[in-house]
Amino acid sequence: MLPGALESLREVADLYSQPDLLGFRSEPIERVPEPMPTSNPSALLELAMMAAEAFGHQPPDYERQAWACNALEHLRSLQQVIGMIEDLPTTMAFLTAAYWQAQAAFADGAWEFPSEITEHDGRAVTVREWCKTLPSGARLLDAGCGKGRYLLQILTERSDLQLVGVDLAQEALDQLPGSVEGRSGHLLKLPAVTAEFDAVLCVEALEHALLPRQATAELCRSVRPGGSILIIDKDRRYQAHSQSQPWEAWFSVQDFQELLGPACDQVTCARVRHQSACRKRLFLTATAIRGAADS
Repeated sequence: MLPGALESLREVADLYSQPDLLGFRSEPIERVPEPMPTSNPSALLELAMMAAEAFGHQPPDYERQAWACNALEHLRSLQQVIGMIEDLPTTMAFLTAAYWQAQAAFADGAWEFPSEITEHDGRAVTVREWCKTLPSGARLLDAGCGKGRYLLQILTERSDLQLVGVDLAQEALDQLPGSVEGRSGHLLKLPAVTAEFDAVLCVEALEHALLPRQATAELCRSVRPGGSILIIDKDRRYQAHSQSQPWEAWFSVQDFQELLGPACDQVTCARVRHQSACRKRLFLTATAIRGAADS
């Protein structure tokens, strides 16, 4: 069950590396502004706070959530047009609302975690081939592992690897293979010590992180210098023609190079099909080698 969003603002803010910037009130907000505000900072802050409260309300109030979805879409459109997110309190409230929007979708069963993937899927092939390059006994983290369908693929090739899976959903972690260590956590604040792993894998999880740059920095922090990183996510070229959740970020080759470049060497990108019969190469892969600790 989700806690009330406003009661958890400081916890969420900590994910965004801003633990002490939220002084929001905690009483329920009932009034819905009509029409929605345009650029007044205080009105936008109120709007974002109301959206966060709506998504965190228990039991779920789907009428209020539908309004909150419209409110967030309004805020997103303003961000694209006038740069609304320059105001820090509104930024934090907006991110909090977006975070709880995603959490509400997962909690409501809108997202089904698949437990298997065919061995011929291009993503699975890429993961298995990448694993062949890792040293014997390597420690590998799957960030955003779900039920462990890629970890199962890895086990078929490299049973010698020490595998750890991180995910927000305890229900998913409970279904990991018995030899895999499960850890509850978020991409923006991975439950891993610095340089703990020899390799880090992240498949279709970065798109949900809300702050991909911070999430990528966490992936890089978790892998040792000289260690390997593999990210697989959706190609932005196809997002306009596909169904996606409003918080999702799809990526370009340039995005991956800019995200990984500051901390990594040898950033290489490629496109893969998710099904052999699919003509589109819907997914991008990015492999990189972690640079020196101070890079």
